[in-house]
Amino acid sequence: MQPAFAATPLPTYKFQAHIFANGFSIRQIEQPSIRWDLVRLGLEKVLGDDDIESLIATQLWLCAEQPGMESRELLGTLWQAVLSMQIVCPFASRNIFLAFTETSTGYVDWGNDIRQPSVTGLIGKITSPKHVGFTDYDNILAGVRKAFSQSIIRLVNPLYLLQLGLESNHRYVPTLLWTAALDMLVMAGGSTRYFCDRVHKLLGSTTYVFPKTELDRQPKHQMNEVTEELWNLRSHIAHGKRIPENLRAPCSLFDIDNRPINVVNYSKDKLLKEAALYILCAALRKVLCSSLIDTIGTDKAWRSRLT
Repeated sequence: MQPAFAATPLPTYKFQAHIFANGFSIRQIEQPSIRWDLVRLGLEKVLGDDDIESLIATQLWLCAEQPGMESRELLGTLWQAVLSMQIVCPFASRNIFLAFTETSTGYVDWGNDIRQPSVTGLIGKITSPKHVGFTDYDNILAGVRKAFSQSIIRLVNPLYLLQLGLESNHRYVPTLLWTAALDMLVMAGGSTRYFCDRVHKLLGSTTYVFPKTELDRQPKHQMNEVTEELWNLRSHIAHGKRIPENLRAPCSLFDIDNRPINVVNYSKDKLLKEAALYILCAALRKVLCSSLIDTIGTDKAWRSRLT
């Protein structure tokens, strides 16, 4: 089989070049080695000219080099790599996955997978993976690949719900999806008390919900300040009820020095939506980066760990 790799574009202002374990990296693609004239032919069916030109001009790519993999498997592995980066720190991703194979004249198109782009809210705009750091990335990716390869359903389904929520522009649907994913992870069974108690047991009741911003400001909200309201919002959405005024009211995001962080209109439901995302990512990190991944697949052992 000819040498091959898969790559997806990253926003330069959120990332920096980095070499990870097992054939994954953030790097530039050497332009002369890519036959963009031929690659373009395969992309013109699914992307417009402006999107293609933007791809060609991309400076940083997340790349996967996995010898022996066929194109579809390689693209799927790259998707898992991007999902793992979302767990590190959610970001707006274009979700354009390209596979290249080497020929005598350079690398040519070997298939693609074009998905809905991922979107983020206020927190995603003021945080970045390069600021949070890549310390846990190798372990997260290894855990994600293990979850899929071993069909650990209590992890696989939340991972899919994480991605579906990131792809939705709806005001409330992501909250429902991400809270459902947390419900699966902590085996809350629809119980407010179990949801709150088990999230707190897993992550700590006074742990900060959000990471520090790129300006090194720490949002003040803690787990025990948002989990019950988050569950209540989820319940109203899931049961088709009107969202109460107190959950739609204007609010501000404050740092630990009580200085407002947001400079745009913000509301309680938006804060809770972002809280659902970052709590879910924190819970996934906790499981994927520890021996808990070997426990979560067994209901009795996992329930015992959470209670």
